[in-house]
Amino acid sequence: LSRAFGDLLYKKQPHLPWEEQLISVEPDIESATLGSGDRFIVLGCDGIFDQKTNQEVANFVAEKLDALGPRDKLRAVPEAFLAANLRPPNTPAGAGCDNMTLAVVLLP
Repeated sequence: LSRAFGDLLYKKQPHLPWEEQLISVEPDIESATLGSGDRFIVLGCDGIFDQKTNQEVANFVAEKLDALGPRDKLRAVPEAFLAANLRPPNTPAGAGCDNMTLAVVLLP
């Protein structure tokens, strides 16, 4: 998010409106109808989805939710995903180096 407000170098295309510049503060918003079998919602920044597809993230979360006790789920699932996908410190830049934030919301 901080890049969206800064990084003015990427926002100097005079023929483009602000929302079409290379980096913009305009969020991607999608809506979906939830079904009776939907168990959770995943909120994540682009670094998460640079690593995995939507379905891969959903599968990972579902597997971890099934394997963990109810008390530790909401903390342990994001921690497990990040542990498996963040690039270790002191390694060259590339996949796993972008900002990664992940939250899981359990549905009633």
